[in-house]
Amino acid sequence: MFYNDRYLVRILSSIPVVIVLFIISGIVYCYHDSFITTQEPTIPLLALYILFYIDIILLCWSYISSVITDPGSIPSYFDFLSDESRIEISNNKYNDEDCLISKSSFCNKCDRNRPPRAHHCRICNRCILRMDHHCPWIGNCVGFHNYRYFIQFLIYACIGSTIAGVCCGWLAIKENEFTSTANIIGACGGIFIGLTLTLLSGFHLWLLFTNRTTLEIYSSIEFNTFDNGGQNNFQIICGNFWAAYFLPINAKNVGDGVIYPIKLREKAGGIEYFESKILK
Repeated sequence: MFYNDRYLVRILSSIPVVIVLFIISGIVYCYHDSFITTQEPTIPLLALYILFYIDIILLCWSYISSVITDPGSIPSYFDFLSDESRIEISNNKYNDEDCLISKSSFCNKCDRNRPPRAHHCRICNRCILRMDHHCPWIGNCVGFHNYRYFIQFLIYACIGSTIAGVCCGWLAIKENEFTSTANIIGACGGIFIGLTLTLLSGFHLWLLFTNRTTLEIYSSIEFNTFDNGGQNNFQIICGNFWAAYFLPINAKNVGDGVIYPIKLREKAGGIEYFESKILK
């Protein structure tokens, strides 16, 4: 949204963002109005209140971070990488599909070379590093530099909506409060959003630990050229600073989104590994 050079697209992209913020506010209101204000304060309930509002703070923080963070565009130095950083591979030696996925390519719309895993987004009107998808709900692409924030947003939204939904639903059953609009909306909306985001969070965590993107999922079912083990895959996006695993703070990724460790299947059998090389 903030990185698009077309003002009309910026305006249109802001509409789903406002809707998401409205939904978050609505869930918080329903939880507070129908549950918090009607219950006697006990230590377990106070702990639950604190947990919920900490989660909401982290939810809003990670959401705003995913919206305003540049997912990553092709850096200017990519065209000037030294010959030692590049290596030409032959389709006669390696698996054709592996070569296609892992090679650098040329974008006709941007009229420039691009690294592997970068794709052109027609909405953002540029190539995005390690592009996963364009998400209208954040008004932005999900790419190399904001993927961690996006996953954190999904997880915290899942936790917060589930807490609100379960608490409102429990109160409705216990007190027979099926006439309270806030209670019914909080219960149904919270549980529905919680279940939906549980599935979506699980899917993206699987992508994270297997070093896949949504765009690559169908081309890497049998063999993933970018898979370097769960821990290494996790650190490529989340870095080495443990606090950044939980907080949407600015932390350096492992790598630059341009060069990745790659493994290719040889047609004669075996696997060859390439470290810090751009394949062409």
